Order: sequence, then structure tokens, then C-alpha cells
Amino acid sequence: MYNLYFFIFINIDDHQFDLEGRLCSFVIDINAYRNQNDFNSAASLYCKVNLTNSKCKIIDIHSRYSRLGVASFMLRILEEIIKRYKVKKITGWLSPADINNRDLQVNFYTKNGFTVNFTDNTRENGVIVKILDY
Repeated sequence: MYNLYFFIFINIDDHQFDLEGRLCSFVIDINAYRNQNDFNSAASLYCKVNLTNSKCKIIDIHSRYSRLGVASFMLRILEEIIKRYKVKKITGWLSPADINNRDLQVNFYTKNGFTVNFTDNTRENGVIVKILDY
């Protein structure tokens, strides 16, 4: 057995404010790299946080390394960040483009505490939801 190390970079950007100057929304981009000289991320998570409705929507999550816990670790980082803003719900969409990996996706999201619901019997489209209770 050997250890794999990843460098994690977090970018919080694209801040949107309401007319009274309160923060309304922002994006979080979390990337994992195998080493400091690797410019292709090993895994990435991109989401938009909406403070008006207390939701975080995962736009994309991707990992070149399956079953090593990197994407799960990035989800935990995301939850720690949005907890500071009292965000109560994480949502996302299961794209038809990823149907060949659907079983892996369902396993990944359910093991990380998400509910997975499909919009039809073909499992082509679906949504993920996690209610945060803290």
C-alpha cells in the first residue's frame, strides 16, 4: 500500500451583492492536484452558493482518480465553507452525458449523505439533494 498526496486549492469568487451591499451569492472552485508542478487537476468541484435561498448548487464535480476519497474530501471541504454562511441545502443535477457512470455516481452521492432522485425510469436525468443540519 502506498500513500497518495494531493494539493488542494480553493477559490471563492464572483461575489454578487444586493442593493444594500449584502453578499447574495458567490462561486466556490475546489481543485486537487497530484503535485505542485501538475497543472491538470486530479479532481475538481465547482458550485454556486445562493445565500438568498440558503442553497449551494453543484455545477460540476470530476475526478481522474476513482475510489481514493479525493472527491469525498472536497465535498467535506465544501460543507465546511458553506457552514460558515449557514447554507442548509446542497443540490445538483445528474447529466444525461454521464449515464455510463450512473451507478458510480449514485454510490458516491449516497455514501456522502445525498438523496438521489431520478426524473424518469431510464435514470438518464436526476437530482441530488443533501440537507445540512448544524
